[in-house]
Amino acid sequence: MKEISYEALKHALRVEYQEHATFRIVEQTKSIASSVLYNQVKELADLACPTELTSHVIVWRYFFFPLKFEGKPAYMPLTIAKLHNANEATESYLLVFSSSDALSDVQVVEGTAPFDTLFSFVISSAKEVLLKKENMKAEKMVPYHFRTGKIKGKYLLDPSQLISEEEAEEIRKEYREHLKSTKELSNAHKFVSLNQYLYAASVAIKAVFPEYADLSPLQTYRKTADFRDGYMLSISDPDSVEEFKKWYESGIWQGSHPFEIIAGYSTEGILLYPPKEGGYFILKAGSSLYYPQYVKALRAMIQAKIPVKADIDTVLRFLTGNSCFAVNAPKKECEDYVFYYDIPEEKLKYVKWDKLEAVKPKAQSNCLASMKRG
Repeated sequence: MKEISYEALKHALRVEYQEHATFRIVEQTKSIASSVLYNQVKELADLACPTELTSHVIVWRYFFFPLKFEGKPAYMPLTIAKLHNANEATESYLLVFSSSDALSDVQVVEGTAPFDTLFSFVISSAKEVLLKKENMKAEKMVPYHFRTGKIKGKYLLDPSQLISEEEAEEIRKEYREHLKSTKELSNAHKFVSLNQYLYAASVAIKAVFPEYADLSPLQTYRKTADFRDGYMLSISDPDSVEEFKKWYESGIWQGSHPFEIIAGYSTEGILLYPPKEGGYFILKAGSSLYYPQYVKALRAMIQAKIPVKADIDTVLRFLTGNSCFAVNAPKKECEDYVFYYDIPEEKLKYVKWDKLEAVKPKAQSNCLASMKRG
């Protein structure tokens, strides 16, 4: 069986950009209006049992086709989805190529436009693999570059970033006891004044930056917070709960970052939201990069008996190395994602790779048994 090179495929599927005066629009999907290619894709899809079926889409995951990758024979997974547009009463096929590179999807509709014959080769090769029952062989020859999976953080993170299970349980215990002891207090205070907010923020900030211990709450906030305070620091009476509430409910601060008490760089840093109906401050982190500082801030607020709630389970799961990192593509259940080539070779054995189960030929299968309905 002939093969195409991955480089040729990557060139054909390169992501396009539409340049505007101040921004770019990424074109993630190429459109090919060709009845020739449409019928080729339809013929391939009709040979196999769908793997998923909903009211508006039918999915076949996975076909395989051969190619040369880094000079060696390999196979690449291909997903085909048949899309139904009820408003326009039209149907199209979407081709999705699995790769850790940014590749465009290809939407195929009927028409007379010319197209790169490489796509015909991909479809005919996938058909040949399916009919010759070479799927089992193909599944074993898919490089990590084309696969997805997940790995626990403890295999990726620097040990100095992690804490023990014992320390994590100690923090959980502190937090549980804090919630019990502050229950009555939280019911009593629905809003705070600006000065009360700045005091709470300064307790959190000083736990991360002890060098600011001698500064006032306002000075401390100005040292580390995002400069876009949304006019919060312009409140005329910093001791007035009513003025702080009026400022907050006006929404004038929206679009600014007054509650980002430790400003981040490429993402939000650590945020402290003031009490409202529940009476608790809400402490959040914009990224796992800030989880170590987040724990310091939380423990300091607990020690100061400031009513605060936090997403402690997510943070501690990450800091004990028990959260997952998706490999090659994001996953809802994982904290973040990495590319397989950024994982040390000796740690690749800890990756739990997703199954690459090939579609089953209709002629030899019970299609209902292999289909997931949604």
